[in-house]
Amino acid sequence: MIKRKRVNAPQALTITSDAFNKEKEEVEAWLRSDFHKDLKPDFKLYKHEKVPELLELMFHGKCAYCESPYTRTQPLDIEHFRPKSEVLVELTNKTETKVEVYMLSSQWNGIIYSPSCIDCNRARYQYVYRKNPIDGSYQWKKLKQGKANSFPLFDETMRASAPLFDISGEQCLLLNPCTDEPSKYLEYDDSGVMKAIALPSSENVIKREIHWQKAIRSIEIYGLNRKGLVDMRREYILRLKMRFEMILKLIDLSNEIGKDIRSFKDKVPTRTLNKLVMVHSSP
Repeated sequence: MIKRKRVNAPQALTITSDAFNKEKEEVEAWLRSDFHKDLKPDFKLYKHEKVPELLELMFHGKCAYCESPYTRTQPLDIEHFRPKSEVLVELTNKTETKVEVYMLSSQWNGIIYSPSCIDCNRARYQYVYRKNPIDGSYQWKKLKQGKANSFPLFDETMRASAPLFDISGEQCLLLNPCTDEPSKYLEYDDSGVMKAIALPSSENVIKREIHWQKAIRSIEIYGLNRKGLVDMRREYILRLKMRFEMILKLIDLSNEIGKDIRSFKDKVPTRTLNKLVMVHSSP
């Protein structure tokens, strides 16, 4: 995951757009009707043709979370970082579905749109690399991962659980590539396994816990240690190491050749060198 700079919103998703204001009015009417099913909006605006174009430009045709290229292998999932309709909330080992902030579905900002590959975005069973809590060893396990409607918070009491509620107090425990610096939270080991980076013990306890949970939850929910990704990273790391070793050998070889050339130059008379230069520089 790499931090990305968000570009300006497409005109259709700005407050000057007739389509944006029309959808806004439909949402407000639906809320006033106490969510009458016949008045529920279609929420089509976020599917505007300009949205995938800008997302591909921002993220260079790669998934916002795992950095896998998607343009040649699969359709784009337009990922709402903060779910647009409902969210899965974990409460004491249970999962509960709650209504979310519908108005956010057509707003263009750092917490809404990201391009996502199917594996990161859709919850399904995948083979992932997990640490055994008993002996600390790593092993492959088939687990259900993928973001789907997940949006974990540090303090669940701050969740805006009804449409149009204020979301400023929500402290999300997922990395957002448009607002967070992933390199401060995540790192790889030589085997290609992604691991969380802990803050130093000198930091505030709560800050350290939020930081740690944000890294761990992101790895788990996005499925960033699924088998295909770990295998790809390990191969890439091995190729890099081989290239570095080759560069070092070439440097050593260059140094040896340089010594031989200098030794040869010192032994050959200047007059002979001048003749060699004249011969090789003549047309």
